[in-house]
Amino acid sequence: MSVESAALVYFSPTGTTKAVLSKIGEGLASKLHHIDITTEDRENIVVDDSLAIIGIPVYAGRIPPVAVQRLKRLSGTCPCVCVAVYGNREVDDALLELKNLVTERGFKMIAAGSFIGQHSFNTAERPLADGRPDSSDDALAVNFGEGIAAKLARNDLSEPAVPGNFPYKPNGPSLGGAPVTVADSCDLCGECEASCPTHAIKITDGVVVTQPDECIGCFACVQACPTDARVFPATERLEKVRQWLFDTCKARKEPVTYI
Repeated sequence: MSVESAALVYFSPTGTTKAVLSKIGEGLASKLHHIDITTEDRENIVVDDSLAIIGIPVYAGRIPPVAVQRLKRLSGTCPCVCVAVYGNREVDDALLELKNLVTERGFKMIAAGSFIGQHSFNTAERPLADGRPDSSDDALAVNFGEGIAAKLARNDLSEPAVPGNFPYKPNGPSLGGAPVTVADSCDLCGECEASCPTHAIKITDGVVVTQPDECIGCFACVQACPTDARVFPATERLEKVRQWLFDTCKARKEPVTYI
C-alpha cells in the first residue's frame, strides 16, 4: 500500500516529540497532517489518513496521565507507528503502554520506535540529553520513516514486538510544586498560559496564577517564556532527582526502532 497522507499525532509540551515525528514524516515522502493533542480539548478526534504516527514523551517510564486522557479521544482504523521520546534514562513501559492504548482505539501498530530528546530537567550545570534530538537523531528518524514506507509498499502489516511490562510500573511521584513567575521579569505576554497542557496557568487581573496540583512538571512554560520569568523553585526533591539523573544517565543512548 502507498501512504497518500499521514497523520502526525503528538502530545508534545516542549516540542521535542513533535520534532521527532516531523523527521519521521520526512522519510515517508507523503502529505503530512498534524494533530497536536498537547492542549487539545476536543472530545472526539477521528484519524482517517492512510497512516498515523503517534508520539508521546516518557515521564518516569510511563505516558503522562493527561496524555493518556487525550489519546483516548482518538479513533481510527489505519496502520499506525508508535513513538516514545525519553530523556536518556529509560523508555521502560511507555512504548508498550502506547501500543496497547492505540490498539484499543482501533489502530493497527506496524512499527514503533524509542527516540531521545532533551530531558525537561536539563540545565547547563547538569546537562541531560542536552540539545537532542541532534543531527544524528534526525537522520535516524528520516531513515525510520523510509523503512516504514518500504514496509507498507510490500503490503506488510505485521506487528513487531516492543519492550515493556504489564502490569505497568507505577506513575512517578509528583515533584511537589510547580514553576512560578518572577513578576519583575514578566511582561504578561501569555505564552506560559498558552503552552500549558493542563491549563494550570491563568492570567487574572495582571497576575500569573498557577495551580500546582494541575502541573505535570513538563517545563513547557519555562521554555516558552521569552523573558525567562518562569522558574521552577529548586526544591529538595527536584535537586535530588536532577543530581541522580546526571550521575546515572550520562552515557549517550541511541534511538531504537522496531519494524
